[in-house]
Amino acid sequence: MRWANYSEHCIESEVHMAKHKTSNRSVLMYTKEGDLVGKFGSIRSAANHIGVGERRVWNVCNGVRKHVHGYVFKYADED
Repeated sequence: MRWANYSEHCIESEVHMAKHKTSNRSVLMYTKEGDLVGKFGSIRSAANHIGVGERRVWNVCNGVRKHVHGYVFKYADED
């Protein structure tokens, strides 16, 4: 095991996202209070809408984080 540098980590993240095909799934955006405020065709479009990286939205959708920029994201097919 060794430490990865930033670019290696970014490449690894992109490979992981591509492997799991999560970026093509529809995503729902909720406030922390649970109100639906948006629907997006992909993680990428949701991330672009609020101005964050795709990985941050992916982390919320997959339970790694609870929220990002005050929003909760869920995959539409899991709601």
